[in-house]
Amino acid sequence: MSDDSRRERWRRVEELFHAGVGLPASERTAFLDDACRGDARLRREVDRLLSVAPDAEHFLEPSVSPVNGDDRVAGALAIGSHLGPYRVTALLGSGGMGEV
Repeated sequence: MSDDSRRERWRRVEELFHAGVGLPASERTAFLDDACRGDARLRREVDRLLSVAPDAEHFLEPSVSPVNGDDRVAGALAIGSHLGPYRVTALLGSGGMGEV
């Protein structure tokens, strides 16, 4: 497949994804059946993207992990606290993405 064909293919996958992601599940199947008619590979690609769309919406949100039996955010561990079998002994460094 040429680079132009790949770009066109991805453009079509992206177009169908964006058109389908806003549809209710009850309408999405009929829409994709019609839009991907005769191209099972295209349908699989779009279906895969749509299947993870609900999870992708929140992938950058901070996660909360239980620490020492409470619900503190793991990044807020104090020196001397434990996370599983590990004990926090010192701050190594910090930056825009957190502390180590």
